[in-house]
Amino acid sequence: MTIDQLRRGVTALALACLGAAGCVDSPTAASPASFQDDDPLAQTFDALALTAATNGDLARKEGFEIAALAVRSGTSPSRIEYRLASGDTDVMDAIVSAVEWAPSIAPSMRPPTRRSMVAWRRSNNGALRVLSVVTPSDSAPVLSPLSLGAALNSAAAYSGASAQFQDIAPLATSGSPANSIWFATLGWARIHPLRIEGACRKLETNASIGGVTCEAGRFAVEFSVSMQRMAGSPPQPMSSASITVVTPRQQEIDGERLTFTCVSPTSDRGCR
Repeated sequence: MTIDQLRRGVTALALACLGAAGCVDSPTAASPASFQDDDPLAQTFDALALTAATNGDLARKEGFEIAALAVRSGTSPSRIEYRLASGDTDVMDAIVSAVEWAPSIAPSMRPPTRRSMVAWRRSNNGALRVLSVVTPSDSAPVLSPLSLGAALNSAAAYSGASAQFQDIAPLATSGSPANSIWFATLGWARIHPLRIEGACRKLETNASIGGVTCEAGRFAVEFSVSMQRMAGSPPQPMSSASITVVTPRQQEIDGERLTFTCVSPTSDRGCR
């Protein structure tokens, strides 16, 4: 099997999950027993992470993986409102995650810290809309993927903020979902922890996850980004058209602070 065939297979698997209406249901109360039969929302984020990986987008891949782990740790979504430059507004479910690394990891080995927000909404016809925002600190300017090139799949991707806006049509519409992806090229993003409220409710009862300390909290989220539609790996503009996506005000979103004892945690087992 060639690399291109492998990428097409991974992308098809991810889009098949995203095209199924059940994949993005809200978190359930039961703790996951395995990757195959756990929370459908976490599985949706795993599928998005696979797609981001095939596109060489490290920040998006890891952001979706951490969002999947957050769901498995018991974090429930909040609502976030955003506005397009046209004046149209939309409301989505959202989760925030702040990632840190244990002191036991040597400073030279620690990945960059980061905060990420993943928001989503499925329409009545089954189409899925996903908005993700990543920032290395409380607030940061957007670092355009066009300036990163192949470095989009390296630690350099966390040198500034990034954002992606994605619309995925349902399988029933065309047989293979249309995937429209917009990347932020200008703007800024802010994800600031407001308060930490105690241990995550499901992590201690989930025997499949280990090597991670999880603390529930509230985060202030605000952003204003200009985006271009792109495709390819690394992504290149499909046209000169752009959209602007902004939050009308600072909003509080539920999330968690995760501290890992390994440099490469997974979305279903943490550092175990």
